[in-house]
Amino acid sequence: MDLWIFWLVLGLIMVMVELFTGTLYFLWFGLGAMATAVISSIFPDNIWLQLIVAAAIVLILCLATPKFAKKFAHKSPGYKEDKYDLAGKKGIVVAPIHPNASGVVKIVGHGEWTAVSEESETIAEGTDVVVKAVNGLTVTVVPVKEED
Repeated sequence: MDLWIFWLVLGLIMVMVELFTGTLYFLWFGLGAMATAVISSIFPDNIWLQLIVAAAIVLILCLATPKFAKKFAHKSPGYKEDKYDLAGKKGIVVAPIHPNASGVVKIVGHGEWTAVSEESETIAEGTDVVVKAVNGLTVTVVPVKEED
């Protein structure tokens, strides 16, 4: 079997995988493999050139993906990624949160997060809390006020 056929089939498989994942990364591997198929048909005995071309194309496209995605995300006014829209969500403290130290809260449907408190008192384990803000991978929480 000619090596260019291998690269072409690999590229097509990666593009098909991309159709099911929607991440863009498999697409880049597919395009890299397809470009390498062209190089392989021109230079069939130069395997190192083929590997370098494949690696370079995939690396460049993968590194460009976040910038590419960010550029188009700004054109969608009001877009919020629900995965990180935790403000107002309730959780429970699983590791105590001290005034000058972080703890851990479990937020239903969102897993465990590092948490800090707005309050100057320790929030004990098992306390119900509400998320006030998200800063990177840390949430700011306050205890739920019990109403009489």
